[in-house]
Amino acid sequence: MLRVIREVLFHRPEHRGTSIQKALEHLNLVVRKRSVVFLISDLLDQGFEQSLKVANRKHDIVILQIMDPRETELPDVGILEIRDAETGEIIRLDTTLPWVRDTFRENWDRNQARLSRLFDSHRMDHLIIETSKPYDVPLIRFLRSEPRESDEPRVP
Repeated sequence: MLRVIREVLFHRPEHRGTSIQKALEHLNLVVRKRSVVFLISDLLDQGFEQSLKVANRKHDIVILQIMDPRETELPDVGILEIRDAETGEIIRLDTTLPWVRDTFRENWDRNQARLSRLFDSHRMDHLIIETSKPYDVPLIRFLRSEPRESDEPRVP
């Protein structure tokens, strides 16, 4: 476990882009034995759903979604420049406009609902870890929780 933590902490990516799909495809190629896989991500990526479904058939996938509350709502602060950390693209938003803030929140809510339906329909465990709160309490509660009675063992 210590080696895994060290690898995560000191890993230097080759590029800044995110591709959950590529990570899951790599997992499916190299890990042959059924495993418990923790996917730790903000899930602000697109197009990984099919790879996730395939990985979930082979493994027990646990989703740990890292969520920053500042990514869910825009405050009313005037003109805001936002830089995409992966692409470097800069966009300007007028946050004084209620429809801009509402649209931002609606898009967040719609995406979260879509992800929840995906995880529920494929019986994947999903835990949201908020960056504004200590992570240990929800993580320990999750790890100590008993399986639901309706859960039946899955056949690989």
